[in-house]
Amino acid sequence: MWAVIVIVPILWTFLAAFKNTTEIFSSPWTLPAELRWENFSRAWTTAHVGRYFINSVIVVGCSTFGTMLLGSMAAYVLARYKFWGNRAIYYLFVSGLAFPVFLALVPLFFVVKNLGLLDTHTGVVLSTSRTRSFTIFFLRVLKTLPSSVARRVDRRLWHTRCSSRS
Repeated sequence: MWAVIVIVPILWTFLAAFKNTTEIFSSPWTLPAELRWENFSRAWTTAHVGRYFINSVIVVGCSTFGTMLLGSMAAYVLARYKFWGNRAIYYLFVSGLAFPVFLALVPLFFVVKNLGLLDTHTGVVLSTSRTRSFTIFFLRVLKTLPSSVARRVDRRLWHTRCSSRS
């Protein structure tokens, strides 16, 4: 049943891509009279689908990189190091999972607007890479990393940092 619910709309959309406007509005559930491949080239050139695709690749790539970079660093510190407030910070991040995202949309819009980042890749990347709570929760598994491996990584990072200073 789930497969039908998912596949039928995708198939219907794919078949509608070959129809002209009259066929779509007069008989949306029938097969196209002929396969109009020019619809795809027209969408690519006239509707600028190529530009939107590139924009999506840029935003998704940068957002994923930023989320994984900052989220993994925070998760590693919270999982491997003991300090005062460690648990409280972790629970603060996890409580962010219970906060509905749509409640933050209006304040987020005003923040992006006040920073002058509306209609920019930077504004979209910064507003979509805010989901570090799940990354930190998910990467908490680093706590199960054996201490010998963690010490080796820490030592290697320490030596790299010290050698770059000299």
